[in-house]
Amino acid sequence: MIVVSCKGNKKATTIATKESKMESSYKLDVLLQESDSNFDQAETMVIRDSKRLTNFYLKLNKTRKPGLPVPKVDFSKELIVVQCMGEQKGMGIPVLRFLKETNLEVVLNGTVEKSKEAKNITTNTAPFCVYKMPVGSKKIVVELISTSY
Repeated sequence: MIVVSCKGNKKATTIATKESKMESSYKLDVLLQESDSNFDQAETMVIRDSKRLTNFYLKLNKTRKPGLPVPKVDFSKELIVVQCMGEQKGMGIPVLRFLKETNLEVVLNGTVEKSKEAKNITTNTAPFCVYKMPVGSKKIVVELISTSY
């Protein structure tokens, strides 16, 4: 794990290829996890082009000096899935895991995981996670589940 801190008041964690346990050919790699997304509402984005990825990072970087760099992605082979959990009480990280695969779709499970120590923290955060996965012809569906402790 590599931890990168900005000189501003925000911290970002970049994780070099953390694989989610799956029973499918779809592999989720975590590119970035952080506690402040600038998204007030929960939102899942499947990004298939560089313009949408750049627009997402523009919104992330509105309050950051210096901003987070936009990752290099070969959209002919990969896509990006972003899970923003919206405003939350306490510290937690969003986690996406492979749930199931059908003939038409790949279903992912999205939660915010909080440690027992973090559940007593009353700070508001807006956690998010950026994942990279292989391009496929199936629709990507994310089912959100309540926060776990």
